[in-house]
Amino acid sequence: MGAGKQAGRVAASEPARRPSRRLSPVNFRDVTITGAFWRERLDTVLTRTIPSQHEQLERNGILESLELPKPRTQPAINHGFALPKC
Repeated sequence: MGAGKQAGRVAASEPARRPSRRLSPVNFRDVTITGAFWRERLDTVLTRTIPSQHEQLERNGILESLELPKPRTQPAINHGFALPKC
């Protein structure tokens, strides 16, 4: 083995290797997760985790604070600031 390496490990004194290309963020709408490994985990989150969290938020009175305000019945005042369109 070469100096500074041990059976597939890199010694701390060696410089870290950087990826050959830069990573960039993607919109979550452009992501599709497939495969049995992820399907099982997604099903667990959808059928157990989210309902359990919803129940705990409701039971502890926190869910109401997360509700969106009701839409205004009259036009908003033009204050000069623009909100992003969703």
